[in-house]
Order: sequence, then structure tokens, then C-alpha cells
Amino acid sequence: EQLTSIVGSRADWLLRLSHGIDDRPVQSTRKARSSSSERTYAKDLTDLEDIRQEIDGMARRTAAGLERRKVAARTVTIKVRYDDFTTITRSDTRMPPTADADEIARRAVALLERTDAGARPVRLLGAGVHNFTTATDTAPAEPNAAQESAPQDVPDRSTAPARTPDAPGKARERLRDGPAEAGERDGAGGGHV
Repeated sequence: EQLTSIVGSRADWLLRLSHGIDDRPVQSTRKARSSSSERTYAKDLTDLEDIRQEIDGMARRTAAGLERRKVAARTVTIKVRYDDFTTITRSDTRMPPTADADEIARRAVALLERTDAGARPVRLLGAGVHNFTTATDTAPAEPNAAQESAPQDVPDRSTAPARTPDAPGKARERLRDGPAEAGERDGAGGGHV
């Protein structure tokens, strides 16, 4: 009732959106820069061969997406989260780019050797690709191109602009003036619904 008195007939629609209910398809305004597959396990994985098979399957599913998009990737990445929730990533960047499922799976499984998978229980696994290109580059592979993840800086939120108490009133005014426009989200992705 209170929302209806503020925004009128759009109240039901806004209420559904606030609960994450929206049947409209997301339409990206940017090209994908990465693709991945990951899974959290109900029971931690401890057998290295089982872990290898899981990473192999994820890498192959990810490679299938490259073929559909008609792109190739230079970087293969795996993600491993242990039972204590410590999460690591390992990456391998090479030239030329590839969309070959066998090559991507082989590289992903090889990256497992640089983790404690099998020696420590694993809660989550992921495999992904990035650094896409549509053309096949013929530069030779770099022999030591594999990369380990490093701690990432977290932005200092104390320098963010302060919210003004009048912001909800301005939002109400915009909604009263006509239909809301499609939204866009800043960050890695971008798009609207």
C-alpha cells in the first residue's frame, strides 16, 4: 500500500523486481571477455583422479561455449576452494589462442599440479578461459607463461561519494515523470534487461 501511494501502478512491478523476479532476458551491451564453469560440492573431493575428471569436464564444457561464439582464448584458468574456504586460482596464458576442447582440458588439468588438490579436501572447482580473440594469432608459445594468482587490492570505500538523504525523493520524482529506462550495471559485465 505504501509503495502504491508513492509510485502508483508500478508498485507490483517494483515489488517483484526487489525480490529478484524478472522474466525479461538480459541483453548484454558488451562482448564477453571470459567464460567459466564451476561447481560447489556437497561432499569435499579428496581423490586426485576424481578432481582431475571434474576439471576436465568443466574445461570441455567451457570450450564448447567458445566454439558456439566462434572465438578462441589465450588464457586457461582453474579455481580451487579447499575445505577451509581458502581459494586459489592458477592460470596459463599461451599463443596461439585456442578453442580446442582437448587443449583447454589438458592445460586445465595440468594447472592442478600447482595446487594442493588431492592433498587437501576440495569444496569447489572451476575452469575458465579468457583473453578472447576471433583471429588465430600465430606467435610462438611463451615457455613460462603460466601465472599464479596474487592478492588483489580492494578499493577503499571511504572515498566513495556520500549518499544524500534526498536520493529516495529524487528516485520517486523520476518514476512519477514516466517509465523507468533500462538499467546498466558498471563492472565486469554490462547490459540491460
